[in-house]
Amino acid sequence: MKNMKNKLKTRPFLKLTKLSVTMICVTSTNSFADQTINKELDEIVVVAQKRAQSIQDVPVTISAYDGDFLESLGIGELDTLSEITPGLVIQEQSPNNPGFVIRGITSDSGSSQSSPRVSIYYNGADVSRSRGSYFELFDVEGIEVVKGPQATLFGTAASVGAISVATRKPEKDFSAQLKASVGNYSAKGVSGFVTGGNDLMQGRVAFTYRERDGFIKNIAGNSNSQNPAGFKQDDMHAIERFSYRPSLRITPSDDVTIDLVYTYEKNDDSGTSFKNGLYAPTGGDTSPYSFVEMPGSPYAESVFEKKT
Repeated sequence: MKNMKNKLKTRPFLKLTKLSVTMICVTSTNSFADQTINKELDEIVVVAQKRAQSIQDVPVTISAYDGDFLESLGIGELDTLSEITPGLVIQEQSPNNPGFVIRGITSDSGSSQSSPRVSIYYNGADVSRSRGSYFELFDVEGIEVVKGPQATLFGTAASVGAISVATRKPEKDFSAQLKASVGNYSAKGVSGFVTGGNDLMQGRVAFTYRERDGFIKNIAGNSNSQNPAGFKQDDMHAIERFSYRPSLRITPSDDVTIDLVYTYEKNDDSGTSFKNGLYAPTGGDTSPYSFVEMPGSPYAESVFEKKT
């Protein structure tokens, strides 16, 4: 027990901090009644069976969250969603190779021949392949996590479960929001939206940008590495992500609603610190918290136009 306590004391601990500033502009009037506290439990509506239903009427195990609740908790990445969802684990090995685990069964294969066992839906579109199933959570209307084989209603690949993400739709009343944040490791970010329209057509544009330096040092290319004349690599786990989403809602009648949504996203992360448990980097050790030596491919610059 004494040795274990010593190990715990000497283990490095990473602390990320962030300071957020929010500016909101809403042109609407609020009555005094709107500001009173409603003590009744609001009805939770889900679309797990391809139609809007109360969660109490759906014979399926579902964890559902609305966008305001997720924003209040500061959840902006898919992997943090698993921290509040029983039976769900999301492993962000890298943005292009995440692993989704529902009730202990993993779906993390990137092979084009294998069928994913956990389906990921983005505004009703299937994005289950690992290369496209990880995306930024911003301006979200709600998320549903369906567990068990009942989720096959989403598709044949949802034999274990499904995760469905719906983004916020345009509104007729004008409103806008701008948020900015800063933190350690040179972290900074900005996000926001603007929406408005008339009875026939409403539009919305939302965006997010965030970046942060890596916190696992990469000595590749340095004078104390195996290849001192090689490319100097960025530290691991650095992120730089940008995404925007214009959307248009057309309502020609009360019975017809047409939603057009376009999403663009670019991830330029430095990479994940995979470390060999037997062979240590030059002058280092096998601890996952210490520096690594990851030189990357010598052909990366000519292929990807960057040294990675």
